[in-house]
Amino acid sequence: MHNGLYGVRFVNGTVDFGSGTIVLRDGALNGGDAGFSYQGKIEKSTSEGPLVPVTGHIHVRRWNDAIVSVVPGANDYQLDVIGHYDRSTKRLELQGKSPTFPGVALAISGAHLVDLV
Repeated sequence: MHNGLYGVRFVNGTVDFGSGTIVLRDGALNGGDAGFSYQGKIEKSTSEGPLVPVTGHIHVRRWNDAIVSVVPGANDYQLDVIGHYDRSTKRLELQGKSPTFPGVALAISGAHLVDLV
């Protein structure tokens, strides 16, 4: 995956819950939005093709009580993600599930914005 700053969007079912930013550096993920922080790891497979399978774990924590959670009632939880990274477009497409909230699936899309300094 290309190190950089990414813009991300979150969808729960058919509801678009908004956006945030993440920094990816050598598989480490740090980011946030108006109500939550995200930290974790994204690991890629050794695939050489344009679509690289990825998996990861992201810890999501609320910092602003005025913002509605993408996962209703969730303030501090682990999100297990699986998906792919597109090398040609530098886009990340993930599906996230939490063992704490079975039955909830989030779609997360990320687009590379800029390289890191």
